[in-house]
Amino acid sequence: MAKPVVTLRASNIEAMFENGRELCMVPPGDSRALAASLRELLVDPNRRAQIGAAARQVVERRYSWA
Repeated sequence: MAKPVVTLRASNIEAMFENGRELCMVPPGDSRALAASLRELLVDPNRRAQIGAAARQVVERRYSWA
């Protein structure tokens, strides 16, 4: 099951995932941005599913645990 991710903006994460498409990044210390991102995902099940699925595709395409 693919889960959406909300995380703090960091250069190593920004290099791996596209903000707003594959996950939600917020600036460190910005509690309003964090709350807004969480609220957006809580009220929109389609958005949650889209972001979770997109992130899972990135991980499956780029990484292997075999």
